[in-house]
Amino acid sequence: YPFAKPSLARKIILGYSIVVGLAMASGGYAIYNFSVLNNITRTVLQRDLVLAQSRSDILEHLIAEARNEAKYFILKDPDYLSLFRERGEAFDRTVKRMAGMAAGTDERGALERTASLHAAYAEDVFGRAARMSEGKPVSMDEVPPPVFEDLYGLITSMISDGRRSLDAAVTLSNAQADKARQATILAVVLAGLASSSIALVIVRSIHGRVRKLDEGTRQIASGNFAYALDDPSPDELGSLARSFNQMAEKAQQQLRDHDRSHGSAQGAASVTALLVLLALSREPPDSAKLARR
Repeated sequence: YPFAKPSLARKIILGYSIVVGLAMASGGYAIYNFSVLNNITRTVLQRDLVLAQSRSDILEHLIAEARNEAKYFILKDPDYLSLFRERGEAFDRTVKRMAGMAAGTDERGALERTASLHAAYAEDVFGRAARMSEGKPVSMDEVPPPVFEDLYGLITSMISDGRRSLDAAVTLSNAQADKARQATILAVVLAGLASSSIALVIVRSIHGRVRKLDEGTRQIASGNFAYALDDPSPDELGSLARSFNQMAEKAQQQLRDHDRSHGSAQGAASVTALLVLLALSREPPDSAKLARR
């Protein structure tokens, strides 16, 4: 395993990798939140706002149809019936477009009912117009028909629900924007704290051990060869400390050997000097006695 006996370089690389990993994780979380915010904003702009405008458009078309219906049956002018038909076609196109945009939502069912009620309303108007063209009497009490009230109530209810849905989407978008901003700040803070903490741990570890090595060299320089460094770490500084201890031990052993040999030489010299002194201290021979012999 590459970090079973980590060197200084591997420790620094490991610390850097941790910092990079934390930064990437925090950055990924921030990017995720911005992605969610982007999706919400896109939905609001491309669907919710368009649907809100379309609801207002179909209500406008319906009111215009009712106005042209009343004018036709009062004035008996076929141009108003043509305008009624044009507004009805615009109504149907808008509802169809809305149904495509609201696929998979609860509003799809309301739009289908809207289309059904509008078809019934148009059928009633054209049926009464046909009776009137045949000279049959048409009561103004039937203008607009009861189905119009149901259709009008359904559309106004859709507009109210759409406004609440749009407000909720805007609120969610604002909340997600705050969350994304907080995630970005958190990513920056975490990356800064992690990098500072890891750098501090590595620097303090190296600095303290280098100071011990410096103290060891001072002790050796002062003649204290018995000084030993305690650094069991398997990295380069630990290896240097062990080499330092071996050097100090060898130097101490050489010093003991030197002292022992120097002591032996001094002892031999002392014996020689003593013999010389003894020889010189002996009484010299008498010359007269030697002559008689």
